[in-house]
Amino acid sequence: MGERTTEIFVNTGDQNNPFQRLGGGFIEVGCMSGASVALMPLRAGDAIVWVDDTGVVRAAEGFAGVRISTHAVERDIAAQTDKRKLVGFAYAARGHSFYALSGDNFTWVYDAITGLWHERKTHGMNKWCVNAVEAFNDQLVAGDCQDGVLRLIDADAHDEAGKHLAMTVRVPVHAWPDPIVINKLYVDTMPGQGLNSSDPHNSNPLLAMKVSRDGGHSFGNERTAAMGKLGEYTKRAKFNRLGRSLEDGFVIDLTMSAAVVRAITGLAGDVERLEA
Repeated sequence: MGERTTEIFVNTGDQNNPFQRLGGGFIEVGCMSGASVALMPLRAGDAIVWVDDTGVVRAAEGFAGVRISTHAVERDIAAQTDKRKLVGFAYAARGHSFYALSGDNFTWVYDAITGLWHERKTHGMNKWCVNAVEAFNDQLVAGDCQDGVLRLIDADAHDEAGKHLAMTVRVPVHAWPDPIVINKLYVDTMPGQGLNSSDPHNSNPLLAMKVSRDGGHSFGNERTAAMGKLGEYTKRAKFNRLGRSLEDGFVIDLTMSAAVVRAITGLAGDVERLEA
């Protein structure tokens, strides 16, 4: 991969020179950062993923690079001062294939199975502290960009080396151009997962909710609802009287930080559409 173009090499089987350039095998797409290149494991075969010379994340498909980044990812790439510091790596876990891309102030992770991106941040940082992951002995070993310590990625661990591991979901709710009123909001979580612990943060886990009425630029006061102590499997998270929106509707921010099994599987609400 060069700065402006990419050459394609094939395995010819030649004992002395096995990899040779394919005749006419090049694409007019370059690479912005060599450290962004990673091999993402897929069921149909591994795919090379990289940040191209225009700041777009691409996955190799045949002799072409298919755009997989969103505009939000590309805006963060464009804002990165030193593009050579963009670092990417890939790994597979529980049937999903991930490509993680970090800059100085962000980490975006692409899930090849869902086709969706999400952000990751270590508590107290603007990005995820992990800068490399390798599979070893049926485990995932992660390198820490702060102290160089190797740690295991474990689906049964619900904090990050002792730090809070918060999960945040932001949902837009609107009926543009009409304003709306949300009388009640129900959040389908995994209730009854509290721990037998002296720490109330983990024994009685809470779901935090706050609302934006200006497109996510600012949020109101945080409210909480209990997700259920250990065994309270019928507990339901509900919020009343969210109020009236402007024409752009609401952005609802939902956050969980307790070190327990957690998930948000759906939302429902009592919503009224008003005349503009």
